Amino acid sequence: MAKKKKTTTKETEEKKLHADPITQEQRDKAVDKLKQLKEGNVVTIPADAIVNVPISGSFRKAIEGVLYYLMEPLNASQIIASMSKVKTNFEGLEPEQVNDTDRAIWCIMSLLSELHWQAAQQGKAVETDQKIDETISTMIAGIDGATEEFAKKAQEVKSKITKDKPGELRLKKDKS
Repeated sequence: MAKKKKTTTKETEEKKLHADPITQEQRDKAVDKLKQLKEGNVVTIPADAIVNVPISGSFRKAIEGVLYYLMEPLNASQIIASMSKVKTNFEGLEPEQVNDTDRAIWCIMSLLSELHWQAAQQGKAVETDQKIDETISTMIAGIDGATEEFAKKAQEVKSKITKDKPGELRLKKDKS
C-alpha cells in the first residue's frame, strides 16, 4: 500500500489563501447551516479575519466606476483634499474632520489597492501596448503627482456624465 503524502504547513496555508468561486451547492449548504443557528444567534466575520475573494477584472472596473461615482459631485480641490486624508490614513484628524464621502473613498481605494497588489503578486497584472487609463493604479502605486492627475481625470469623467434618471448615471456618447 502506498504511503499517503503529508501536506506541509506551507501547502495548507497556500490552500487557505486561494479562493475559488462558490458553487450553488456550496451556497445551499451555507444556507442550510444558517438555518440551524440557535434563535437570536448570528454569524459574523471577526475584524481581524482575512477573507480571500475571487474578483474578475471586469468587476474591478465596476468598483473603479463606483469610485468615480463617489467623486462625481466633488470638484478637483475637494478630491485632492479627500485623497490627502486617505493617503495619510486619516492620521492626525479629528473624527469630525472625516466625512462619509472620505470614508467611502478610503474603502473603495483600499479595495482597489488590494486588488492591484494581489493581481501583481499572482502574476495576473499584464503589460500591454494598448493605451488604457490606469490613473487609479498609478495613484495606488504612489507615483508623484498621481493625486492631482486623478483629480483631473475625475473631472473629465464628471464632464462626460449626464443624469438620465434619478439614481442612474450614463456616459454621454462621443460625437466623433
